[in-house]
Amino acid sequence: MIESCNKRFGETLVNIMVRRILVVLVFACGNVSQAFSATLRVAVASNFASTAEQLEEIFERDGLYEIEIIRGATGKLSAQIMQGAPYDVFLSADAQRPKQLELAGAALKGTRFTYALGKIVVWRPESDVIIGPEVFSEVSFDTLSIANTRIAPYGLAAQQALRALGYWDAFSSKIIQGENVSYAFHQVATGNADIGIVAYSQVKSYLETDETDYWVVPQNLYEPIEQQAIQLTDRLIAEKFLSFLNSYEARSVIEEAGYGLP
Repeated sequence: MIESCNKRFGETLVNIMVRRILVVLVFACGNVSQAFSATLRVAVASNFASTAEQLEEIFERDGLYEIEIIRGATGKLSAQIMQGAPYDVFLSADAQRPKQLELAGAALKGTRFTYALGKIVVWRPESDVIIGPEVFSEVSFDTLSIANTRIAPYGLAAQQALRALGYWDAFSSKIIQGENVSYAFHQVATGNADIGIVAYSQVKSYLETDETDYWVVPQNLYEPIEQQAIQLTDRLIAEKFLSFLNSYEARSVIEEAGYGLP
C-alpha cells in the first residue's frame, strides 16, 4: 500500500516537472522565434540606399535579424520621424537633422555619430570630354539636374559648388531640382537631363569601369557632407546595428562605395 502511494506520488512529481520543463521550453522557443523575426526599420537617405542594402546582407547573415529599409530625402524622413514614424534608426545625409531630432527628444541622446562623408560629382554620361571644371564652359547643355537645395544635403552642396565656381546665377534657368539626389541621378541616367551634380557613390555603383564622364568636385568647394546616424528607439537590435555600422567590415563597405570615412 505504502509502496503504491509512493509510486503514484513519484509519477505525479515527474509529471509536474515535465510540465514545467515544457512551459520553459515553449517560452524559450517563443523568445527565439521573436529574435529570428525581429525586424529593424531603418530610415535611409536616398544617396546611401544602395550601400545600406549591402550592409543589410552582412547584418542579416546569421539569420537572427531582418532589416526593412525606408529610403527618402533626408528632410522628408526627418519630418516623418518628428511626426512619430515607427523607425528604429535614421541614417541621414547630414548632421543637422539628427541633431535636431536629438534636441527635440525624438531620438536617443548620445547615439549620434558620423558614419560617412559624402562626395559630389559632375556627371555627363557617355561624354567624349574628360570631365573637369571646364565642362561648364566648354560643353553645351540645356538642363542641369541637382537635388533640392532646401531639403537635400547633396542639393545644397551642388548649389555651394556652383556658387564657388561662379555658375549658379548663370545656370538658374537650366537647373532642374528633384526631391532628392536619387531623383537627380535618375534624370541624368534616363536622358531627361543633359548633366547632373549627384553623389559620387551613385555614379561609382552605376559605372562598370572607371570612365571619364564624371568629375569629382573638390571638397573645398562645398561644406562637408557629414552623414550622421542616430538611434530612435531603445530596441537592442537598433543598438546592435549602430555598433555594426562602426565595425571594420561595415566601414570597408562604406569606403568602397565611394564615401570618405570620419
